[in-house]
Amino acid sequence: MHRQWKQFIGFTCLVICCGVFLFFHQQKLHQIQCQVLWGKAQVPKDKKCEITIQQSNEPALIETLLSQSGSFLKSNLVIHFSGSKLDAISGLEVRFFSQGKNIGLYTLPLFAETTLNLLQEGLDTTLSINWSSLKNKSDDLLDTPIDRLEIYLATTNKTELKLNIDSVQWLEKPKTGRVTLTFDDGYDDHYQAAKILSSFELVSTAYIIPEAIDTPNYLSREQLRALKKWGWEIGSHLVTPVTKYEASDLDLQLKKTLAQLQDLGSQGGEKQFAFPLGQYNLKSLQTVTKHLNSARLASGGIESLPPQEIFRLRTVNVTPSLSPDELVKLANQAILNGDWLILMFHYLDRPEKGDLSYPLDSFTDLAKGLSGAKANIKTVSEVLKENHLLQ
Repeated sequence: MHRQWKQFIGFTCLVICCGVFLFFHQQKLHQIQCQVLWGKAQVPKDKKCEITIQQSNEPALIETLLSQSGSFLKSNLVIHFSGSKLDAISGLEVRFFSQGKNIGLYTLPLFAETTLNLLQEGLDTTLSINWSSLKNKSDDLLDTPIDRLEIYLATTNKTELKLNIDSVQWLEKPKTGRVTLTFDDGYDDHYQAAKILSSFELVSTAYIIPEAIDTPNYLSREQLRALKKWGWEIGSHLVTPVTKYEASDLDLQLKKTLAQLQDLGSQGGEKQFAFPLGQYNLKSLQTVTKHLNSARLASGGIESLPPQEIFRLRTVNVTPSLSPDELVKLANQAILNGDWLILMFHYLDRPEKGDLSYPLDSFTDLAKGLSGAKANIKTVSEVLKENHLLQ
């Protein structure tokens, strides 16, 4: 009995000590030191990094000292943002320093159509910055410890903006990255893409509109069965952007779409979703997360592993200006750096569709170029499962 009591006391002390350690560890992540280097921004003293810009079109530069240094060799830098009037942000750039030396910079993609943006009003956002997404970098600096950030912030001068940097931390990434090819809408030329990819034993995720199956210019049921036979994942898509729906209508539409895809034999893939036109907002995102397992945007660049926002997966929009060699280089870079390159396609070999169409011969060259890394070419669900984000 006495021995059991001692074991109980020892276990209790261990739990308390671990709790205290975790508490201070979490506090350390939130104790971010910020100061304004220039611009009309304000940062209160002795508080977390709360940046306020009051109706000024003059950009600001804010310095953030990291409580824990780290490098991109084995980790990604994860920043948690919150705030208000975030739609007023017109530019955000994160610059990385080591002992005063500039290591590289990350530019957050932003659009005038704010429903395309990762940072949106009312949404807390966890931004994971990976080495593949940095500009003005040198690969020999990959393992250089980063100890300071500079955040460049520009606004539209319409209202008072408040941007909070709630936490900054380094998060371990996998040793090897992944590449996913995705196709939107379910056009019949995706069957040709599937035949090409299958000849190199490559798979893909197709986000299809179920109502369009067996209609002109779209996949037939027979072609859809062939895609699944070749290892393709069949995800869900809509015609109308989710921002155009009332919450109750979107709820019904998603239920209907999922049921239709299940009838088409999607075998669980229907739970992966692509936002029509890449547009979303707080209200629609709440409904999407209720019914689905993930959602892909239409922009954003190279995603990190593990992804921090699985309902806002970033992607690279493939246009004819991107050559097969450039895309293979991006893929190899993502694989080497432990990142996730998601490529978004629409049409193949339809020049009248402009930037939405990719030449068939270029696509064939791309598939050939990726074939050497086929072990790293996965569907969306496969990547999420590998990262324990999907059962």
